[in-house]
Amino acid sequence: MNDLSNAPPPSLVNVTVYSFSYKDPPKFDYPPGGGFIFDARCLPNPGRLPEFAELNGQHLEVKRWLDEKKEAQRFFQLVLPLVEMAIANHKERGYKEPLLIGFGCTGGQHRSVYFVEKLEEYLRSNQDVALTKIHLMCF
Repeated sequence: MNDLSNAPPPSLVNVTVYSFSYKDPPKFDYPPGGGFIFDARCLPNPGRLPEFAELNGQHLEVKRWLDEKKEAQRFFQLVLPLVEMAIANHKERGYKEPLLIGFGCTGGQHRSVYFVEKLEEYLRSNQDVALTKIHLMCF
């Protein structure tokens, strides 16, 4: 009979979520762990409104504005099953390479940052992963 009480904890899947601008996209060497790039340019853009010009997707005003957009919420609900499937696959296969999940938008300041923040919150609440968050443009 195996004593599981002394078994080491399962290794965590390394997940890196990042935001970027399509004006200056990142030049990553993508690891064998793969991942996704989600293009948020198809969604309403708070950056076109003067009151949000100096803010980014971490600011409460921008979050509220995007939270109210049905398209943004549908987009996120479509992203989640893909991310969850990839995390499950990484766990099952024991991948050590990080799973990269990028969100891009026009300026890399509002929508992409918003979705990285939203995904980070979701993953911290619903998945046991080692999470790294990177915002390439918003600061």
